[in-house]
Amino acid sequence: MIGRIALLVAPSDPLADSAAARREALGWLRGQLARRGFQVAIVGGGADARGDLDQALAKVSPGDAVVVHVSGRLAASDSIASGRGDHLRLGDLGDLLAAREPGYVSVVLDLLSDDGSGEPGEDDPDLPSKVAASIFASERGYPVLVSLRAAVDSAGRMGFTRHALPEAYDGGPPSGEALLAEMYERAMAAEPNGVTPARLAFLRGTADPTIDGLVAWATKAGHWARVVELRVDRADQLAGVGQRVQELCGIARILQFELGDADAAIDVLLRARTLDPARATVLEALKHAYEAAGRAPPIEPADVAKAFAAHQRARQTDAALLDAMVLVELSAAQPEHRKLVEESRAVGPVPILKALDASGWEMLYGPGFDPALSALFASVHDAAVSARVDAMPSGKRPPALDSAVRLDDESTVSAVRTLHWAARVLGVACPDLYAAAADAALDVLTQVPGKRDSIILGAGALSGTSSKQLAFLAGRCLTWHRREYHCLLYYPSREDLYALVTAALAVAGSSDLADAPVGSAAADLRREIARRIGAQERAVLGEAAARLAAPPDPSALDPWIRSAELTAARAGLFLCGDLATAVAALPLQPAAPGRPSIERVKGDLLAFCASPSHVALRAHFLSATR
Repeated sequence: MIGRIALLVAPSDPLADSAAARREALGWLRGQLARRGFQVAIVGGGADARGDLDQALAKVSPGDAVVVHVSGRLAASDSIASGRGDHLRLGDLGDLLAAREPGYVSVVLDLLSDDGSGEPGEDDPDLPSKVAASIFASERGYPVLVSLRAAVDSAGRMGFTRHALPEAYDGGPPSGEALLAEMYERAMAAEPNGVTPARLAFLRGTADPTIDGLVAWATKAGHWARVVELRVDRADQLAGVGQRVQELCGIARILQFELGDADAAIDVLLRARTLDPARATVLEALKHAYEAAGRAPPIEPADVAKAFAAHQRARQTDAALLDAMVLVELSAAQPEHRKLVEESRAVGPVPILKALDASGWEMLYGPGFDPALSALFASVHDAAVSARVDAMPSGKRPPALDSAVRLDDESTVSAVRTLHWAARVLGVACPDLYAAAADAALDVLTQVPGKRDSIILGAGALSGTSSKQLAFLAGRCLTWHRREYHCLLYYPSREDLYALVTAALAVAGSSDLADAPVGSAAADLRREIARRIGAQERAVLGEAAARLAAPPDPSALDPWIRSAELTAARAGLFLCGDLATAVAALPLQPAAPGRPSIERVKGDLLAFCASPSHVALRAHFLSATR
């Protein structure tokens, strides 16, 4: 959320004739700002005006909306008296504030001339303009409302500010020329406390003060948060539905690609879909925004019920069954839906005809899957894993497992049989399996990376867990042993994984990255991989690196990591064959820190369950006699 900050500089009412009146005026102004959601920071109330300013500006973050209210006595054309005889240069305020990169600044200058008598600006009628220009140069695009008056004006406790406040302090500039003009005219006509129009100056910082001009200025300056605010205002003013939808789609693109906020982009696109539910560009943008956010699109039970009816009419029983499973999980099932689920429910996992091949995995991959990144990790797999294991400090290496509790591959224990079956279906080698001590507080299945991969079966795996739940947990666990995902067991954090990508691309001879400065960890890893990788593997790595359009930045790895988690859960659902079982088993195997939440994984399972990909997957790989 974009913050709202108000800086009250040298807060006093130039026309207030007593300390009590000044305190009353300041209290009124602070109350007005607080009701508009602003944090208020006072500058120049003490002896160290510059120190107060630095402290206040520390609260301003890039993209914030900032109100600057300067109320005090001009000590020079660009300074005001503050504190105990200190002067605060308005130019310093402008420069320091601009360095904080606020999204929008609105300025009100309510100043008293230095001599305390005579007409303000009498010798220099352009003084108000000069004062404002010294704060914010025109290219910054900040609207400024200036009042300069003399002591002969009557007292009024910020009367001018009371007229300027409603437009100046709404957290954003007026939306068009009409509102800009209204702000000016209202201040002119009010003549607060004897201030005549000749003593007021309203300066517009942009050459084009219309909303289109403000959007163009903010876009050129790269103030994307401000562009979003302005374009939202503009969308509200557009007459045609098509124009509003197009504007909202543009806003969503900025949110997703410039600000990296896919969730906010989804909110804007949902608004566009409300205006035009069938527009293909909106639906496609929503699909990609949900993928970028790692969220499954919300499921409408009515749509699933229609799909169930259509599949039933077409005698596509398995597709209808998957629809019914989703409706049951959404608590929206009718008797006919529940009946089909009950009639089809099996005690054990689904009978699978053959192991998954590349086409099967294509149907399983979750949103965000990147084939180029996956190829890179698969090609560097052996060298990367070996380097990581050898680099582990002895104190952090997993303890040697007791061979006495290793479970034989031919064991009749249900969990062992299920894991070996799942490994064959998924096309991975089953790790060594060990039984946990009876009093060990372990998950149902615990991965133990090392020179030989191992899995410890907790007490829950050895007894008390149904065969279908075991099938789900096995599929979710063993997916991490595919070559493209296996590195995540050894490089679990985004930072670890980025160091691996950096090192792998450098070994591959990427000209973009080979000369780039890297941290010592990445440099060491690059040397270790280069030392361990063979000529054939290096050639495959080079091909994989060439598939990347550009070296990714760290945040670009998040969708791929998220996709890996979703893919693992999808594999578990495919093996167990029952959505209710998969959802119930999710909490039994918590994900690593920083990975998608249970709710996000559940949402993806609901969306995947009745998807065409899952229907096709089951049609190709499940036994017809199930």
